Amino acid sequence: MDDAFVRLARRFFSSDLWKEPRELSRAEAWLDMIATAAFAAESRLIEGRCLNLQRGELATSQRYLAARWAWSRSKVERFLDNLTAAGRIRTRNEPGTSIITLCNYERYNPHRARGEPPNGPAPSHPRAKVKEGLEAPSGHKNFEEAINRLGNRAGSENATEAMENEFMLKCIRVLGKSEMNENGGGWRTYYRQNPDKAERVIAEVETAIRERPKTIRKSLGAFAMDLWKRFK
Repeated sequence: MDDAFVRLARRFFSSDLWKEPRELSRAEAWLDMIATAAFAAESRLIEGRCLNLQRGELATSQRYLAARWAWSRSKVERFLDNLTAAGRIRTRNEPGTSIITLCNYERYNPHRARGEPPNGPAPSHPRAKVKEGLEAPSGHKNFEEAINRLGNRAGSENATEAMENEFMLKCIRVLGKSEMNENGGGWRTYYRQNPDKAERVIAEVETAIRERPKTIRKSLGAFAMDLWKRFK
């Protein structure tokens, strides 16, 4: 049974259970790295620079991980050194950040389901249709309905798209339907560039609406964009 898997939806890492404030264990920290590594090649905006990440890579820093895991910087450094010595990760430095590669990412997070052809599902297979239409265009007349429909289809088949759709539903709730009908495609792009930053922006807008409404002196969309530009 050692080669079997326990399937865990990525949405678990956005749940209240996972986000409960606490000091993470070493096992939880390792799970967090697996969950936040790029599932596919992508570009992310880090410190104003566009970095190209390959599958199984994450851009981070010891200071950020220390805050995220409620650890000291020295504990993070020791943990990463141990992972490197064990052959689990490789690290390279880029200006303002470090790129960590999970050496056996394919083992932890297979790209395809067991029994699926190497080039992906056949066109007739239900999974082949999951991504169809996921790029809801800017100006979509019923963006919320489209996201809900796609989220329901993708939820059990493609965790990455499901998480994006959950974020888009949150944007609709916080920013409003008119903003999303106009700029929905743009917010999906921002999420793909830097999901942590995008989630932080929307959470800050929600907090401002609830606790500091007088700080919002423009449309919610413009307010959110100002935050995006300001946040690192």
